[in-house]
Amino acid sequence: AFLYDYKGYQVGGILPDGGTFNTNVDAEVSGAEFEIVAAPIDGLTINLNYALLDTEITEDFLTSPDIAQPTGAGPVNIKGNELTFAPDSSLLFGITYTHAVSDQWEISYQAQTYWQDDFYSRLYNLEMDRLDSWNQTNASVVLRDTDDVWQFELFVKNISDSESYTSLSVENSLVGRYRLPNVLEPRLYGLRVSYRYY
Repeated sequence: AFLYDYKGYQVGGILPDGGTFNTNVDAEVSGAEFEIVAAPIDGLTINLNYALLDTEITEDFLTSPDIAQPTGAGPVNIKGNELTFAPDSSLLFGITYTHAVSDQWEISYQAQTYWQDDFYSRLYNLEMDRLDSWNQTNASVVLRDTDDVWQFELFVKNISDSESYTSLSVENSLVGRYRLPNVLEPRLYGLRVSYRYY
């Protein structure tokens, strides 16, 4: 469990004339992380990580009006808002099974899935800034020699080929205030060969 009481936490934003700024605000961050690792049988490992997070700007801070505010609107107070990219909870689950295929080779089967709650991409905490929760599942099969020289890995990332948003910014008025999203990489699969020569 943890608690951070920030004095002068650095944040940034965009001014009405298109310029950008960095400034400091007071903020609190608290949460807890739980980790469980189990090995119920030889060669099998199961891991589970769960995290809880709560963030809040704790001082009055007036910033430039948001793009969603009417023209001529006054400054916006973001006290009480959540910090950006701070999901309330996240979960990671993984499983690995390894066994020998000969005296000199072993093989591992791995699967891992990650999920995180929705979060805000900007300090205004408007509904247009909220990004939905998302998850990604990856899997691989790894063949390696017991001398740890050769390794062959077949892998696939983002098995469901989901297109979840991981960030969403608003660019300044000089370029039209367009929104710039980042999304998860599409499904990716391949073969990776490694050779250690030390």
